[in-house]
Amino acid sequence: MSQMNSKAPTGRQRHNNATRSRRARRCLVDFFIADCVCEDTRRETRGKGTGEHVLPLCLLPLIDRSPVKILSAEFIRSCVSPEQFPKGATSEIAFVGRSNVGKSSLINSLLQRKGLAKVSRTPGKTRAVNLFAVSTDDPALRRFLLADLPGYGYAKVSKSERAQWAPLVEQYLKRRAQPCAVVMLVESRVLGTQDGDTIAWLRSIGCDPLVVATKVDKLKPSERVSAMRRLQEGLGLERDSTLMVYSSVTGEGRERLWAALNERCRT
Repeated sequence: MSQMNSKAPTGRQRHNNATRSRRARRCLVDFFIADCVCEDTRRETRGKGTGEHVLPLCLLPLIDRSPVKILSAEFIRSCVSPEQFPKGATSEIAFVGRSNVGKSSLINSLLQRKGLAKVSRTPGKTRAVNLFAVSTDDPALRRFLLADLPGYGYAKVSKSERAQWAPLVEQYLKRRAQPCAVVMLVESRVLGTQDGDTIAWLRSIGCDPLVVATKVDKLKPSERVSAMRRLQEGLGLERDSTLMVYSSVTGEGRERLWAALNERCRT
């Protein structure tokens, strides 16, 4: 049998390979840094002349996390009055955000169920508290209810109808059995005029929301850190607050959001 001759890489080839490897690692690190933009957690540690980066410590436990498996997810009902709200002891997770923020798409992506939450080209189609029953293989979230709350903002509905949404959402969130987690969605490229006020309002009624920036796939990698900083400042978030990112197109941020929900519902 003839053996194939393999040439050993030259010194220049080894140098080029090492350079490409360092660049690829920097891109990976920047990718994760953009997902955790706090100044205190963004650390660039360089070795002795190697230019090597170290991942932020806050990300290390999340990278090895196993993907959450959705066992079932189904629509239960739309609540248009407090009498229809759930009354059992099942854990609940609520999603809130302005119209056209991509809430339905994120819910479908998170639950890996295409078309479960209805996606519309017309903003403001969610006009009730829509409830979904979900079961997973996550020990902290075996069974829970997911609540899709009406979007606020420039929805093309009457003022009288919009006036009914606010009390409905407030009555849902201020019940004795509050959701174990409230996820506040904001768009990564545009800060809505009501986003900051909504976060302040949620905190005033005892809800500390998990803030997630959607549609991050529409940002260039070079735009991410500055975009997240603008959001953090515009929303009045503390420097040590975590602002997560999510893309319903690529699934980026899915496992990190599940990890945050797991942590919130366990405590």
